Amino acid sequence: MRVPKGRSLAVALSAAVLATGALGLGAHSAWGDDSGSLPQSSDDGRAGAALSAIQLDPANAPNASGLQAVLAGPLSSPALGPNVHGVVMDAADGSVRWGQMENEPATPASTTKLLTTASALTGWGADDVRKTTVKSGATPNQLILVGGGDPLLKASGKSTGEVPVASLSSLAKRTARSLKASGVATNPVEVAFDDSLFSGATTSAGWEGTYVSQGLITPITALMANEGFVGGRPNADPSQTTAEAFVAALKVRGIKVTGTPQRIIAAPDSQEIASVSSAPMSLLVQHTLEHSDNTAAEVLGHLAGIKLGGSGSFEGGVNAVKAMLTELKIPTDQVTLFDGSGLSRGNKVAPVVFAQLLAATAKNANPNLWAVSYGNPIAGFTGTLRKRFDAPADKPGRGLVRAKTGSLTGISTLAGSVVDNSGNVLTFAFMASSTPDVNGSHGPLDKAASALATCGCQ
Repeated sequence: MRVPKGRSLAVALSAAVLATGALGLGAHSAWGDDSGSLPQSSDDGRAGAALSAIQLDPANAPNASGLQAVLAGPLSSPALGPNVHGVVMDAADGSVRWGQMENEPATPASTTKLLTTASALTGWGADDVRKTTVKSGATPNQLILVGGGDPLLKASGKSTGEVPVASLSSLAKRTARSLKASGVATNPVEVAFDDSLFSGATTSAGWEGTYVSQGLITPITALMANEGFVGGRPNADPSQTTAEAFVAALKVRGIKVTGTPQRIIAAPDSQEIASVSSAPMSLLVQHTLEHSDNTAAEVLGHLAGIKLGGSGSFEGGVNAVKAMLTELKIPTDQVTLFDGSGLSRGNKVAPVVFAQLLAATAKNANPNLWAVSYGNPIAGFTGTLRKRFDAPADKPGRGLVRAKTGSLTGISTLAGSVVDNSGNVLTFAFMASSTPDVNGSHGPLDKAASALATCGCQ
């Protein structure tokens, strides 16, 4: 797959999508809790159409010896340790152009989020929105707060960076308006909550016991405001705390509420009283990848599980990833997962799986997966790569490399896409599993990705 020299990967992936604001770079600032219907975020196949017109030029394709020449230095850095797995693939034909233990699974850390977000997009589509709803209960004065798996639901406020968010305060405002219009507000109401969209354990068996206590992540439920940090601290039961915050918001708006919220399941025929909607799935994915948001990734993994994995659970999310890969004809025997965020050290994925997924995404193998390419941080500019690629040897990759980072103690990974100097679109994954210092490992990985951007590698 080739693009003209001087064009960045973002341009190659379709200027038309950028024009529609699919990246969420301010184009949708009017979205909010009190707006009308959300605009469609899909690129309508335009990215795929642009990519399908870019053809492989065998004469300029990179080869193993050329790639080895530019990668040997950075990938043999002592900062990466002795165990470095890696692969470089030509996105046009899916061929491996360079590999080093590329078929041997390694711990992916947060690059796991590429798999999770791709499965969520496959299951729900790029335009899906998650609704948090208030429904009628068993009595005229009972309200049920129903969680829809919105990973960015807030207690109050309208945005998280460039991604619009829904809030409990706006939901309470709409609920109070509806209750007053119907006359119910003249009597006290009681509030229950329903988080039954997700099932199973709220924490992964693969997590270390200190992850929740340290605030790296919270228990995962289908109803959680502020990502389980209502009050500024980790919530032991995010659904309960979210329901209590909603009650407080109702009281501010003059609604009398009695009792403490209880967990129930709303009847299928319950009437909707009010609701708020998240930004489209494409922007939820963008946020998750750019900021490497652990909690959002786990919520998206549970959502994927509902559609593709048999249940909205950690196990369902793992099954969903394998179903997504199978649909793309990517083997799953090199994939072992316990969560969707990459916090589990038990996760093992071969580098070639990431390269194959990113190549399939670039070629529009599934028309919803464009959001993965656009969500990946841009070297030197956005997300977890904003403060990287600033050393002299790394700067050639600034603006040309889009990649997902991954870091755990002793683990450092980088997987993404880049346009080389001959115009080839390459996908890559570099995975170091015995780093002496995680922060020190970033430079060699950035240098390796930048080397791909500056060589023809024939």
